[in-house]
Amino acid sequence: MKTAAKKLHLELELYKIYNTDDILTSIEKMSDNTEAVFILNDSFVVSYLDKYIEAAINYKLPLSVPNIYQVEAGALMSFGFIPAEVGKQAARLAHQIIDNGVKPAELPVETAEFFLSINLRTTKKIDLVIPDSILQQEVSNRVSTQVITFIHELENTLKTTCHIYSLYSLKLKEQKLILSYLHSSQSAFDAISLLDKNGQEIIKFSRLEMITDEDLTDKSDDDVFKIPKDNQITYFSPIEIHKKSGEPLMTISFPLLNLTNGSVENIVTAVIRVKKIWHLIENIEIHKGQSFYIIDKLGNIIAHPNPSIVLKGTKVSIPNKNGITNGLNKKKHL
Repeated sequence: MKTAAKKLHLELELYKIYNTDDILTSIEKMSDNTEAVFILNDSFVVSYLDKYIEAAINYKLPLSVPNIYQVEAGALMSFGFIPAEVGKQAARLAHQIIDNGVKPAELPVETAEFFLSINLRTTKKIDLVIPDSILQQEVSNRVSTQVITFIHELENTLKTTCHIYSLYSLKLKEQKLILSYLHSSQSAFDAISLLDKNGQEIIKFSRLEMITDEDLTDKSDDDVFKIPKDNQITYFSPIEIHKKSGEPLMTISFPLLNLTNGSVENIVTAVIRVKKIWHLIENIEIHKGQSFYIIDKLGNIIAHPNPSIVLKGTKVSIPNKNGITNGLNKKKHL
């Protein structure tokens, strides 16, 4: 911090905290020509966070804290990892080791992703104006994380259930009961299927259709079967628009491995209702006259505060790089 402050031509005032008196002293000093305050991730100091937030707002000072939960409590900003996301990241890696038999040494090294979080209500309280480009980037990163988390949670629900019951080893009747339960327990699942090792559907449940044996199809030539079968990984399809409902959908598929010999016994596929992502952007705080939407790699708008824009198949041009460009209705977007 000292090195960074020197490069930015800032004077850094450090306060050592050993007891409550030190906490109170550091808060009192916030009024003495202070321009900004940064709190380190110390449990004792953070236990007095409400006092720091109150003082920062009273003196109209930017207060930076270690994580997003403290921003939600009223601090101005944070730039760091989200503890819950790190836990999910660890669980995903553990799943690869425990369930898929991947050796720890074979897993790529991952680091926690850092996110900028800003409390817009606090910016107003301390009369701070933050450039729109920064706010928009912060919102984009936050929603991106929520979308990824939503998809991976559904993936983990499927895999955990299949693993607990050793789905591949059960009789067809029992497999149907488990997949029926999965399909009915999550409104985000539009359809769930089980393929045999040759790519033939043997079970399917759908939200909008009654499925008979005649409706079961051969998926052996589809990526939804070939990629998880050949590579023993989870496959995530591009977004597709349902012909009847106009709703955006995405397919997840993954292999069920024989724990004895490691061979692929079945492929589970689940069609996800991306409409659930719409709710993530309904209450995003943005400035008047601005909007926020999500597009797929083909330029289709798949999530927008106004659902009719999605349902009528609206498309925009995909920018070649990050920055300001023309978006929906030829308005500037980031």
